[in-house]
Amino acid sequence: MISKLIGALPPLPDQAGLLDVIEQYKKDVLRRQIPCTLNDCPRCQQSATTFKPHDSRQRIFYIIVDQIVKRTICLVLRFKCPNCDKKFTQLPDFAMPYKRYVRSTMLHYLSVYLDYEVSWRGLLDFHPIEHENHWDCLEHSTLFRWANTLGQLNYTMAEAQSLILQKQPHSSICTDVARTTVASGKWRKTYRQKLLIQCKRLLKIERISHRCFQISIFPMFATRCGFN
Repeated sequence: MISKLIGALPPLPDQAGLLDVIEQYKKDVLRRQIPCTLNDCPRCQQSATTFKPHDSRQRIFYIIVDQIVKRTICLVLRFKCPNCDKKFTQLPDFAMPYKRYVRSTMLHYLSVYLDYEVSWRGLLDFHPIEHENHWDCLEHSTLFRWANTLGQLNYTMAEAQSLILQKQPHSSICTDVARTTVASGKWRKTYRQKLLIQCKRLLKIERISHRCFQISIFPMFATRCGFN
């Protein structure tokens, strides 16, 4: 039964082209061609339009190509407030704060797990993901940590839902989100049930927001919300 279900699961979107995107982003950082999209300075309220590029730092990303995790190094740009000298890191669109796997990988696996009758282990057992150096693989515990992170972004979820309602006042998003459930086999304790429901709600709002504004709430909007 599970094997039949796994065969019906949506495949991970092709990420081979993302390697070129990351390489181009790295070049744009070196050329200081990345526009600032940060919030105003929280320390002195200086407008973000006055921020200047300060420096860059390396960031490791994991890209899955043909079920193999490829490790690539990118540069992320840091800006500095000219008034109080506070420094800020701006993440590229394909990144997630504090995570090495790219946004599309995280959202895909979490959506499949929460939308289908499949376990963490079952998902990865039938679609094993190995690192290119063969010393490690994508573990089910990694997927749970992703769910744990997104399931706690209550403020981000509330703010995104508010923006959607401002643009589409007659949207049924409140009802749709309130009715969100997860299969009973995915949890044993109430706190985990609540965590998974919140994660699924956030993913649902992310899809609606993407259709509404043609842009993901990760990482830019979530970062503006303090990733809370």
